[in-house]
Amino acid sequence: MCPIEILGELAARAVVSSCAQSEVWTATLSHLLLDPDQFRQRVYDNVRSRAYRILFEDIPASPDTSLADVVAAIQLALPGDPHTPDPTLINVQSNSISTGRKHELSAATGIPNSKGVALMAQVTISIAGVSHDASLTWNGTMIPLASTGGGNFAAAFQSSAGKFIYSIVVFGSPNDPWTAKVTDGTNTNNHAGVMSPGGYDTTGDTQFQVT
Repeated sequence: MCPIEILGELAARAVVSSCAQSEVWTATLSHLLLDPDQFRQRVYDNVRSRAYRILFEDIPASPDTSLADVVAAIQLALPGDPHTPDPTLINVQSNSISTGRKHELSAATGIPNSKGVALMAQVTISIAGVSHDASLTWNGTMIPLASTGGGNFAAAFQSSAGKFIYSIVVFGSPNDPWTAKVTDGTNTNNHAGVMSPGGYDTTGDTQFQVT
């Protein structure tokens, strides 16, 4: 039997340090002037973007919570999530989709299953100006993003025609500008904004028409 690969301490530290912008593990959220609710949301989104599952309420977040407490709580997160596809399903480097569990992704993203149905369009998402992390939700499914360096992230996948709802969340330094582009080669949505004082921003739920 293959061992289950938990998130692990190193990855958990990377998540927490990215969300807290600190590696002082004994520091509490109040010492770092972090809003507990916003911090918990960032940790939750970051863990899920790595295709690991965790319950929102299992992430400690009170003024007295230390970064070490959060690391300890999330490091045992297991792979997978009811709303997160296996990262092997989408190969953002080659834009190919694996045959395994393709039907599970199709229901959420509009990607048809392997029944001989032609794939209609390639959807490409590019994000720039993100110094920490970014996450993408497409039609209720968390899609893995690939870091291309220099604060840039990208994803690409095949989709059937239709209307879909997506949301992009970006994490960086307060007041940093960022941009994002969603396109299928015909229709394009452009986004631009600046990081909030808490170090994040979002497109909110946005509709996209794939043709």
